[in-house]
Amino acid sequence: MKLEECMQNEGHSMTNLKPQSAYSAYSAYSAYSAYSAYSAYSAYSAYGGGPGLPVAPFVAPALITNRDGIVGPWTPPGTPPAPLPENDPGNLDRWSAAVRESLCSFELVSRIGFSMDGGQADVWHLDTTAQPGAAPTASYLPLMRMRRPTPDQFLEQLVYLETYADLRQDRWIEIEAQIDLPTAFFGSIGFLDPSRTKYTYELVLAALNLAHFVEMRLKHALACKRPVEYSPQVQPIIPTPLHGTLPSGHATEAHVAATVLDRIWAASGNPTYADPGWRAQAFRQAARIAINRTVAGVHFPVDSAAGASLGMTLGAYFTARATGQAYDAWSFDGQDFEGDFQPEQMFDVATGQQTAVAATADLGPQAPGAEGRSPILGWLWDRAIAEWQAV
Repeated sequence: MKLEECMQNEGHSMTNLKPQSAYSAYSAYSAYSAYSAYSAYSAYSAYGGGPGLPVAPFVAPALITNRDGIVGPWTPPGTPPAPLPENDPGNLDRWSAAVRESLCSFELVSRIGFSMDGGQADVWHLDTTAQPGAAPTASYLPLMRMRRPTPDQFLEQLVYLETYADLRQDRWIEIEAQIDLPTAFFGSIGFLDPSRTKYTYELVLAALNLAHFVEMRLKHALACKRPVEYSPQVQPIIPTPLHGTLPSGHATEAHVAATVLDRIWAASGNPTYADPGWRAQAFRQAARIAINRTVAGVHFPVDSAAGASLGMTLGAYFTARATGQAYDAWSFDGQDFEGDFQPEQMFDVATGQQTAVAATADLGPQAPGAEGRSPILGWLWDRAIAEWQAV
C-alpha cells in the first residue's frame, strides 16, 4: 500500500474488508507494512505537487519535441544562482516530504543505542557534542529498559486470549483496518488530513518510524514466542507476524502517535485542545488498537503493556528531541507483570504523563547536553504546531 493511500483512506473500502483480504495485505507486514520499506514515501511527491509534471504516457517524447520547438540557440547564463546556506534547516522547505522524512529518520536513529546484559535489554540515547576539526564526543543516556516474562507467565496469559476471542465477531473489521497505519482512527478524533495538517502527518510518521526501529530491535533481543505457539486453540483470525511477540508493535506505535499528537495539541496553545477530552480519546484509541491485537489472537496482554510503556516513552523522547527538553527514561519488567493489560492505570489523563504500575518504573529525567534540540526535527515540530494554532 502506498503512503498516499494510507493517509487518505487507509485502503478501507468495503471490497478490502473481507476476512481473507488481510492475508494478502499481511504479506508485506513488518510492524505497519507500507511505511517500513520507506519506498512508500515516493507517493508523497504527488501530495506536495511533485515536479509539476503529469504522469502520463508519452510525456518524455513530447517534452523532447517541445524543447526542440522553443529552446532556440544556447545562451550561456551570465551568473550562477546564489548558493544555499549549508546545513540550514531553512532549506527543508525546498525538499520533498520524502526527503524530510529521510532526514528525520537519520536524526532519530543515529542517536539510538542498544545493549543486552543478563536478559535485560537497554535502549539508549546517544548524546553527542561537536568538536571543531575532530570527531564529536559521545555519551549514552538511558531511554528504555525491558525484560521479558517467563514462559509460565505467557502460558497463564492464554486465559485472556480465550476470553477476548469472544469479541472477534464484533471487532474483525477494526482488526483488519488496523493492520496498516492507523491514521484514519486518530484522524477521526483530531481531524487529521494531509491537505490540512501535512506537517503533523510528517511529524507523526517520523515518530512511528523511530518506534518501528526500536520495537523491532527489542523484539529480536527478547525473542518471545507468539500465542499460537503455546496452544492449538488460539487460532488467530489474521496471520501471526514473523517476529517476536513482546513488545507489541501496534501498541508501541499507537501510543507513540497518541503521545505525539497530545504534545502537539498542548504546545499549540489553542484553547479548544486544552480540553482533556482530546487526550483521553487519543489514548483510548491507542489502547483499543493494542487490545484488538489480543482479540485477534496474535498478542498477549503483557505484550500490549510493554508496548504501551515503550510507546509513551518514545513519544515523550521524540518530543524532547524536537523541542530540546528533558525526557524520562522508563523500564518494563515482564516478570513483575500479572493479569490483563490495564491502560487506564498506565497513563494519567489529568497530567498527560505515563504512570508507574507493578511492572514499570520511572528511571528519572534525562537531559541531553550540548546537542539539545535537533534543528531538523525542530523545524518540522514548529510547522506542525502552527497547523493547530489557527483551527
